[in-house]
Amino acid sequence: MPTPTQSPFSNIHPFLDIGIPAKYWKTGVVPNGKILTTGNPWVDMEYLLTMAYHPKPGSVSYTGNSEYPQFSEVWYSGQCVAFAKAVSDRRTTPSSDWKPGVSLVDFVNLPESKIPSSFQGLMIACFDGKTDYSLAAGNKKHVAILLGINRNAAWKPVNIIVIDQNYYNFAPYLAYTQKISKHVIPWGTIAQKWVWYARNYHIVNI
Repeated sequence: MPTPTQSPFSNIHPFLDIGIPAKYWKTGVVPNGKILTTGNPWVDMEYLLTMAYHPKPGSVSYTGNSEYPQFSEVWYSGQCVAFAKAVSDRRTTPSSDWKPGVSLVDFVNLPESKIPSSFQGLMIACFDGKTDYSLAAGNKKHVAILLGINRNAAWKPVNIIVIDQNYYNFAPYLAYTQKISKHVIPWGTIAQKWVWYARNYHIVNI
């Protein structure tokens, strides 16, 4: 049976500032978020290779430079898929095996959605209505790691907190193309589609 894919370090919050010292996050460079950066490539390796713990390297390689960490696959430099694979325990599984599981619209009504440790680290994605991730249109799919769900006083979701790679790859944020960032995605309405709104994401089943 397909199971949700989760970062192996999800329950110790690897991507929060308590996991990576705040000095490695550059603040104020993307809306509602931070870009992971450092001038020391050895520190990159120390933290990111800990996250990318999988003993089988699969198709993912670390390709960061001395300032910005990054993960890539052959022919796909700095894409969201490479980062999601690197920090999950299914690094060797092709995205054609990624299936849409429970939608976030449904998940936020489940009891476990109220317990951060039960969902932090889950891989979530937009599937463009397709049966697997590889079939989705390139501009209508994205994958990220779920860190938090913010709600209003009525307990309705207002946004989610994620970490991902290459989310900001459009004007006026082209300087942050292929970068790893921690940021907020607003919840959105039924009429608001695709990767820019959290309600369009599903938990990834593999």
